[in-house]
Amino acid sequence: MRLVPVTVLLFLACAAFADVLPPGSPDETVQAEMIAYDAAHGAPIPDATLLVTFQSGSTYSVTDADGDFSLMLPQGTSSVDIGADLDSTPGYDYIITSVRVPGTPNERINFAPAGSVSGSIQDSSGAPLPNEAVSLSCTGFSRTTSTDASGRFEFEFAPAGDCTVSFSAASRSVHISQGQVASADLAPAQPQPTPTPSGEGLWMILAVVAGIIFLGIVLLLMGVILLFVVRHLLLRGRATEPEEAAEIPEPRPQQAAPTRAAPGEFKPTSGQLDVMQTLPTREYDIVKLLLVSGGKMRASKIRHALAIPKTSFFRIIASLEGKNIVESEEGKIFPEIRLKKWFLSK
Repeated sequence: MRLVPVTVLLFLACAAFADVLPPGSPDETVQAEMIAYDAAHGAPIPDATLLVTFQSGSTYSVTDADGDFSLMLPQGTSSVDIGADLDSTPGYDYIITSVRVPGTPNERINFAPAGSVSGSIQDSSGAPLPNEAVSLSCTGFSRTTSTDASGRFEFEFAPAGDCTVSFSAASRSVHISQGQVASADLAPAQPQPTPTPSGEGLWMILAVVAGIIFLGIVLLLMGVILLFVVRHLLLRGRATEPEEAAEIPEPRPQQAAPTRAAPGEFKPTSGQLDVMQTLPTREYDIVKLLLVSGGKMRASKIRHALAIPKTSFFRIIASLEGKNIVESEEGKIFPEIRLKKWFLSK
């Protein structure tokens, strides 16, 4: 990937459902008729979702059974970047291709096979490393991204074949198959174990360990005996004291009203909850996740966190944008989905 990052492509499809291309007369748009071809097999690509970005916006299209598709673009558009994907596979299927438009009628567009790489980075103790730069290098292709708060990373629309994933302290080879998600977890090399002592040194270590264990047992027994004695004395003291009148418990102080939820907490206001209760389940889950994340989150992370299929995710975000609840960054390499200010202020 990263001819155009996949998070941009997700945003593109969302924006397309929200009418990225403004309505107008035919004179304000240019139409391109093309055929999507699998470069490796020399055959049309049927029933594929095409994610399209250009200088002033983005849209999407779908190929028919013969690989044919049509694009309606703003007047003056001279080139677009197109990535092709099949819903039947877990990864992304065809690498992003730059195309000049309008081109010739029924022009054949060749797409090279692609896949995805997903993994995590940990330190030598096994703890995740957030915000760590990680790179993917293939023949004639390279891309860099950063790990999220859980130390995870993902490369999408990566060329199929043998590649290398690396960060500052380690690297590994990975084979990318078309439409599949290759796993590539990374961690620094473990330090060499310290040589085991022998002879007198070993006996001294064993003696020290045995002494520490013995001392611990003695201290534990002394603690148990002391606890028993104290408990016995307290019981005797209570038996000789006159009964005291029960104390009237003091009233609890009034708790302050809850404040706005911090990131990581789901505490919607009554106004926000009234709006959310009108939403379908998937839209409700996305708005809830955005509230927990401080009002904004990357599109790809939302999709993976809620396990929403790629094409369904595009439609759900478009519906929320149509209801004026969320908005998507425009013109960004890594777009975010953000809650609208009016919703956050309710």
